[in-house]
Amino acid sequence: MGRTNRLRKRLRGHCIPSSNHFSATFAFRIAREKSGFVKATYSTTNSRASLVNDERFGPEFALAKAHVALMSIRFVEETEPVKQALLEIYVATVLKTLHNDFENH
Repeated sequence: MGRTNRLRKRLRGHCIPSSNHFSATFAFRIAREKSGFVKATYSTTNSRASLVNDERFGPEFALAKAHVALMSIRFVEETEPVKQALLEIYVATVLKTLHNDFENH
């Protein structure tokens, strides 16, 4: 979930094999959950960038990007910023989404 003005580019960034932890944040979160690297288990010395090179995390990240590429998507166009924010919160609450924490990336 999230907001963007460039949907096609954002979706592509989440799933192409060469995407990094900045552009594939959704896949990164999935991989972190699957590999057991939740936020509390790695320190600032083990950054997101170095985590991608970890022998347990790296393959999970690649699999997560491939998984995201196969997902079906739906979108809603809302042009007003306040309504966008409210819609995102509403949808996340109703659908009980797992990977939307409303943090800035």
